[in-house]
Amino acid sequence: MIRRLDATTAPAALLPSFDRRRLRPRILHIGPGAFHRAHQVPATDAANAAWGDWGIAGLSLKSDRLARALTPQDGLYTLVARDMEGCDLGLCASLLSVRGPSQEKSSSNWLDGIFLSVPLAIVSLTVTEKGYCARDRSLDLDHPDIAADLRGEAPPQSAVGLIARGLAARHRHGLPPLSIMSCDNLPANGALLRDLVLAFAAEVDDRLAAWIAAEVAFPASMVDRITPATTDALLREVTEAHGLHDAAPVVAERYSAWVIEDRFAGDRPAWERGGARIVADVAPFEAMKLRMLNGTHSLLAYAGALAGHELTRDAVADPALAALARAHLAAAAATLPPVPGVETAAYAEELLQRFANPALGHRTAQIAIDGSQKLPQRIFAPALETLQRGGSPATYSFATASWMHWIEQTGPVIDDPRAAELHAAVAGAAADDAVARFSTLADLIPSDLAAAPTWRQTVAADLAALRGGGMAATLAKRRWA
Repeated sequence: MIRRLDATTAPAALLPSFDRRRLRPRILHIGPGAFHRAHQVPATDAANAAWGDWGIAGLSLKSDRLARALTPQDGLYTLVARDMEGCDLGLCASLLSVRGPSQEKSSSNWLDGIFLSVPLAIVSLTVTEKGYCARDRSLDLDHPDIAADLRGEAPPQSAVGLIARGLAARHRHGLPPLSIMSCDNLPANGALLRDLVLAFAAEVDDRLAAWIAAEVAFPASMVDRITPATTDALLREVTEAHGLHDAAPVVAERYSAWVIEDRFAGDRPAWERGGARIVADVAPFEAMKLRMLNGTHSLLAYAGALAGHELTRDAVADPALAALARAHLAAAAATLPPVPGVETAAYAEELLQRFANPALGHRTAQIAIDGSQKLPQRIFAPALETLQRGGSPATYSFATASWMHWIEQTGPVIDDPRAAELHAAVAGAAADDAVARFSTLADLIPSDLAAAPTWRQTVAADLAALRGGGMAATLAKRRWA
């Protein structure tokens, strides 16, 4: 029988160069999925190698799966980093524990205990766009998770409710404030999270809200590392490499970037040692990543899936889709302010190479989920700016039409919190009517964009073309220059 990876069996040569015993739970991370474990944890490992003591306690709000996988492994797991030049394999060690909702419910004092812990300095999040329970950047008080948390039900169901509850405990006990850091792909993610937590706190206790506003820090951040889902093939590969069973390995590209706003209430890890940039203003980097990388990723996900490509690398290897992606990158770059130290044309070419990485199997279906939460900032906001500047929205309208056609082709089972209304808006309607229905969906397409005749006409024309001839035939007739 193959032994399981844990603190006693882990190969010393693959462990980071620090003594795990000195780590304390100084970071609570909500949402310790694959991206967090491919991005923030290895950066924290690098900080700890410089005599840091930054242990991470992970908390999954919706699933016990990771807790079941990582608890027997003492939080250790394998990170496989790949690009066209080769593969690196090592163990990540700063994640000390992971709890799931079942454990949280069975030991309700744990959450208060960690928030009242003196070493705790940072709460970070990777809960995806939908995990913020926001509509139009405001707290959705009718969201079932928010409503349950406002009623005081335990354990907390939402990240916002959990953070507000934890901060309330610190406030009651006179403990120092924390830094609350979003690591999700949302514009001005620090300011957004601050507004949401303040809105929740104001519903509970005005004095708590005032303390949070005055003392708690919400640094913004931009995160960037392509991290495909873990597959059975990866599990087998890691088992063969170690001679041990790792139930939760992660695979990612070698490339990793992290830009963090220099706005902390107290101490923080030396993440610079893991390649992070600490800056006064994250906004230019954030806009570049959301519009160029994420926007093109979404475009390739829908157009690639409709063209029959399961993997992003295959989509970008398709000459017609590569031309579309290159045109979209140029259109997105034209909406950006100057980005310190970055030349956007070179960044665009770098992105195409990263998308084409043959060592990664990033599925278009994985990128395609939750389009209603992603496209407002990735596609619709820059499309509106492009129109307002007198530019052509061609690639943005094509991305939107591709999303709509993908919805009707996939059916109402799409993985999106607004799946039913999205499918109802497009299914069985003529192209013009489908675009009109989409334009009236709340908190989706900006009203000025939805009302623009050029936008409606181009999206409807693209949707009609896709319905009539399919993706390959439609792209064969298009020129993006």
